[in-house]
Amino acid sequence: MQFDKILVDSLTQYDSTRFLYAENATISVGKLRFATADSLYYFGVDSVLINALQKNLTAYSFTIMPRGDKNTFTKKLPYAKDRYNLTFKEVFFKKTDWWSIVSNEGFSAKEAFVKNGKLEVYKDGKLPPSPESKAGEYPQQLLMKIPFPISIDRVSISNLDVTYEEINPKSDMLGKIMFTNINGTAINVTNDSNKIATDPFMKIEANCRVLKDGPLHVIFGFDLSKATQGVFTVNAQFGAMNTDRLNKVFEPLGLFKIKEGKINGLTLLMKANNQASTGTVKFLYSDIKVDIYKKGNEGGEQKKRGLISFFANTFILKKSNPGTDGITRVENVAYTRDIHNSFFNVILKTMMAGVLKTSGK
Repeated sequence: MQFDKILVDSLTQYDSTRFLYAENATISVGKLRFATADSLYYFGVDSVLINALQKNLTAYSFTIMPRGDKNTFTKKLPYAKDRYNLTFKEVFFKKTDWWSIVSNEGFSAKEAFVKNGKLEVYKDGKLPPSPESKAGEYPQQLLMKIPFPISIDRVSISNLDVTYEEINPKSDMLGKIMFTNINGTAINVTNDSNKIATDPFMKIEANCRVLKDGPLHVIFGFDLSKATQGVFTVNAQFGAMNTDRLNKVFEPLGLFKIKEGKINGLTLLMKANNQASTGTVKFLYSDIKVDIYKKGNEGGEQKKRGLISFFANTFILKKSNPGTDGITRVENVAYTRDIHNSFFNVILKTMMAGVLKTSGK
């Protein structure tokens, strides 16, 4: 730790431009790491740089790392639970309020920049389902649970990759979906009641690629004044997608794949709370045919359900949207939440309800 131009007198203890009486400070931490209370993860950081004069703080190589590989981690669990592995190469806070930090009054910064991150989520669905309720675990609700006031006017995210993997017990296969090169912003990230009274809305807007292919633009809106009820909105727009890439998700997780046709885009508008969601889905596709599968022998390939695939393609599926009449179908959807499922599960189930309603007869 290096502190420069230290001045201790009757006034500097109240000087918000200084950090612990110093005009400038540098703190280097060599591989700081500590375990979480449940012994499942390590939190770590390589170094922290504080520029007291400019009120900037930078953390390098911030990590939340699971203790053990996927198999070792899973053996510690009594039921299915997400395993997280998070790394940010750099997190930079601008115009930080030192006085709030050193006096234990909270954390406040004008702006934050999160750069070059990776988040990997893994779930072994062969374990028994979790009996724990996930009510109260939406992003804005977790923010409100932070045990000290936090306020960041704007968070800029650049070059973040998110991967979700799940073993489906119905197929005994691993499904994987990737969101790459995520760039976006979060506005009004706070749990401060005074700031929420002035502006109750937190907004997150981002662009990325799905499965390194189709574009996605999404806007999340969170009503912080109604965080207890879990009120939020989603506006998501997917571009055209390569069906071969999608099948790597559909076959292991949904036991079907797109045999022919094109996915031309999807728009989801939804409102949700702790109990349910409603919205509209516009799913655009053309000349779709599917193959439906069942679980094969352990370690073997999936077996095609020929008769069911025939009936689905012949009598159930609507081949295209817009249809032959040129009319684009936009479906209203409603979904009642299973409280054992997560925030993103609510969004996915709402979206899939619209996709099935659009494509089925």
